[in-house]
Amino acid sequence: NQEACLMLRSPSVFTDCLWNLYAELAGHRHPDPVILKNLFYNGLRGLMRDTDENSSFFIPEPVRQVKQYLDQHTQEKMTLHRLAAMAGISVPHLSAEFKRCYADSPINYLIRQRLQQARYLLLNRGLSISEIAMKVGYEDIFHFSKLFKKHFGKSPQAVRNQFTD
Repeated sequence: NQEACLMLRSPSVFTDCLWNLYAELAGHRHPDPVILKNLFYNGLRGLMRDTDENSSFFIPEPVRQVKQYLDQHTQEKMTLHRLAAMAGISVPHLSAEFKRCYADSPINYLIRQRLQQARYLLLNRGLSISEIAMKVGYEDIFHFSKLFKKHFGKSPQAVRNQFTD
């Protein structure tokens, strides 16, 4: 039994597509079907372009395992030394291979994953922004808010207000 795996150079192509669809659906009383169709179509085209460019792309097993670990342990404190030791390779080798395979450093990838998760959690009004920051691995809410705003162009509160008013 062999599993097929879709390897994306830019996973944000997929998450941005889903987020834009959600924003159109949740952000308007009457979502525009033409906009929804175009967002979906553009998202698929982005995925196709990304996969076509990587059709012969090989990801070494240690690098794939590090990414999987990062995906499953986003809230934990992480160091490159710890990740490299898990993979059984040096820090420079891990950094270079991870960047080659995923177009980002392991730590930047982790930050992006944490912020994507936080953006989703902001939809839950039962959680404060500081609780969300803690859930995604940030003890310092000010640092979290600064990273969030840098990544999404809006503060966590502004994103929450956009979809929950």
